[in-house]
Amino acid sequence: MLPAVDKYICSFQRWLPGPLAYIAGPEHLKTIKLFATWHARPRLRERADRRHITPSIRRFAAEQIKYATTFLRWLSARHATLSSCGQLDIDAWFAENAEHVRTCLRALLNWARRSRRCRRSLSVPTMKIFKRPALSEGERLAALGRLLSGTDTPTGSSLHPTVKIKGAAGGDRLEQGLEPGGRVLVGPGPPPAVQGGGRGKPGADCA
Repeated sequence: MLPAVDKYICSFQRWLPGPLAYIAGPEHLKTIKLFATWHARPRLRERADRRHITPSIRRFAAEQIKYATTFLRWLSARHATLSSCGQLDIDAWFAENAEHVRTCLRALLNWARRSRRCRRSLSVPTMKIFKRPALSEGERLAALGRLLSGTDTPTGSSLHPTVKIKGAAGGDRLEQGLEPGGRVLVGPGPPPAVQGGGRGKPGADCA
């Protein structure tokens, strides 16, 4: 019985000849073929052995091939090759491109260093991880106001113009309303009135 093959690995293998056909230089084509054979496909197989490959993993493998090809063309425009590029080339590429593009290219550079296809002394900048600070109380209220006013709400949804929300401390409540101009007001509000004055038999107000 033949071993099972992940559908996303098959998808990647069917996709690969397409971009390879558009690589003009023979050296570039050779490099990308080797990179796909000895890095991209083995990584997909390793992932498939550990857990299922997701569409995003398959897409990321394709983007590694795409930006590796773009990088080789970029080097050619600078009269350089993968084997001759220096630290100034690497730094210039990373300075010109967004973090996602940098992340996609790191695989090629690390593979090239290990396989001695570029200078092993090259330093590949590490990925930057950005942590957003926690929202302040004012920012939370502003975001809540945008949501309740419909600014951040999908088209077709509707919200009542006045909404009362339980506060975080002391049982206080926040009252949100809309001014005639559409501006959102969020602030302290009175506690909700109890129908029937709180007296009477349970369920009397529901009759």
